[in-house]
Amino acid sequence: MLLAPSLLWGFGLYFVLFSIYIEINPDLTNIWYRINSEGVREINVSSYWNFISHPFYDADFWYPSNWDVNYFVGAGITTALLYCFW
Repeated sequence: MLLAPSLLWGFGLYFVLFSIYIEINPDLTNIWYRINSEGVREINVSSYWNFISHPFYDADFWYPSNWDVNYFVGAGITTALLYCFW
């Protein structure tokens, strides 16, 4: 199997899993689905993008204890597993 399809499937699959995880994790919640200033629940893409890109600005996200909230580590592991076993 080529690496390109594994990358697409790995990053895509992990994107969905990661999105669900950060929203249901009691320590995080309200990252991308939150109540706005009018009291209406809505999807907030900018805060989600800031959360995903934060490892590029904060080195603490690269420590193993924080890998669960680092999208790129999880997506890399998911892609590697798909490449090896699919």
